[in-house]
Amino acid sequence: MKLTDLTIWSYVLETEEEQMKLVLLERTSIPPDPEQWAIRINSGWCLSKQKKKFCYEPLPSTRDTKYYKEFRFDSAQEALMFWIDNRGEIVV
Repeated sequence: MKLTDLTIWSYVLETEEEQMKLVLLERTSIPPDPEQWAIRINSGWCLSKQKKKFCYEPLPSTRDTKYYKEFRFDSAQEALMFWIDNRGEIVV
C-alpha cells in the first residue's frame, strides 16, 4: 500500500480565532456514494451555509434533504472555498 492508495477523510483548516482552534473539513459520505463534505468544530457542531454559523448537528435519523443542502458541500474544494470566502462572517 502507498499513500496515494489512501482515501482522505479530513483536513484541518487554519484559523487564528481562539474559539475555533480545530476546524475540520470532513468527508461525510462513504464511497461509492456521492461525495459530501462538512466543516465541523468541537465534534458535533457543523457549519450552516445559510446562517454562516456553527450549529449543533442532529442525529443522522433526523436529518432530511433540507438539512443536507444547508450543511453539506459536494466537494472538499467547494467547502474550502466557502470557508475562505466567508471566514470573517462565520460565527461560533
